[in-house]
Amino acid sequence: MAPAAMAIADAELEVKAVFTPQAGGKLSLQPLTLDALRSGIEPGLVSSIRVRYVAIAGEVQPNAVSTTPDGAAPERQPDVVIADVVRRPDLVALEKIVGPLKVEPIFIPEPRRWLVTVRDRTGRVHRELIIPDKPTGGPGA
Repeated sequence: MAPAAMAIADAELEVKAVFTPQAGGKLSLQPLTLDALRSGIEPGLVSSIRVRYVAIAGEVQPNAVSTTPDGAAPERQPDVVIADVVRRPDLVALEKIVGPLKVEPIFIPEPRRWLVTVRDRTGRVHRELIIPDKPTGGPGA
């Protein structure tokens, strides 16, 4: 039986904010409301922060291969996804800096995508990638 999972793919959160200087050279981030934006804040001072994320709930093991609701298997196997990811130029450079990387792909059936977590030997997460199941032909596809 396939592991149960729920995913929100390509979800985005956008926040309008202003960076303000603090004592000691630190910066603080102050989110802005729509009312604050209308009150005459200089547009050049406003920053937009966009976050893309995937949330997963349930028991899903790395390298697990689930099927889609219609019973279809993924087009790629975990070892192929891992091989594509480790060839990415950013990860080749990262591995030279932090040492060996552990790549953990999980197939998310509904959007037909792979959630790939890249960790160093201490378990620290360095990348989380969302990769389509259909190969696109380029490195890291």
